[in-house]
Amino acid sequence: MPSIDPLAPGGALPLKGREGALTAVKLAALYRVWEPALGARFYRFSGGGALCTLGEQATVCLADAGQWPQAEEFLRFCGVRRYLVNLPVGGEERRVLACRCLAEGRPAAEGPPLAEVSALLAQWDAAFGGPAFYGELSHRLRHGAALLAGVRVDGALRAAAGVYALDPVSRQGVIEQVYTQPQYRGRGLAARALADLRTALPGCRLLLCCAPERVSFYQSQGFTPCQSTWEGIIQ
Repeated sequence: MPSIDPLAPGGALPLKGREGALTAVKLAALYRVWEPALGARFYRFSGGGALCTLGEQATVCLADAGQWPQAEEFLRFCGVRRYLVNLPVGGEERRVLACRCLAEGRPAAEGPPLAEVSALLAQWDAAFGGPAFYGELSHRLRHGAALLAGVRVDGALRAAAGVYALDPVSRQGVIEQVYTQPQYRGRGLAARALADLRTALPGCRLLLCCAPERVSFYQSQGFTPCQSTWEGIIQ
């Protein structure tokens, strides 16, 4: 019978053949700097594929859709509420876009302080202002698995974007939490933050997922639709 088994730090994720999927990139990047004390838990499917739970959220990379019923029940048992999965097994479709950063860039400028980014994102969702988010992202930044960019206007941070899962081995990363304060939108601040990330990561392939209505914005920034992922809630 197929099984879902825990992984220990330092093992290998069974993601062969799916390395370019957004959830696979995210899993690989975070597994390389995994610190169990921060609450993340990694598991492998006996038939290939893996997942990670972090609080009430999970990232799942299935080998085939037939694994989903067992995975869904497992996530429910783990107390997971929201999931991101690579196959159309449920939830809402999110378009995944990709860009290849230019081969030549410039050294990454010092990103905005994490405390300021956390405070800015908390205006969007209070969870980003909590200790769990701060501690996990701080760990990733210290170990080179994340990179932040931001734009200041009128003396304060008004927009931010980040590569929240960066895998230096495959030279791939996942962009998340692109946010601009409502009163400063329409000035190109998010575009500047995205450009800073791309310039700081020469030669890297960057992925992001978004709702359909945001696709045109990211296309205008040089991203190309390449796949889909699905975001859902465990009932």
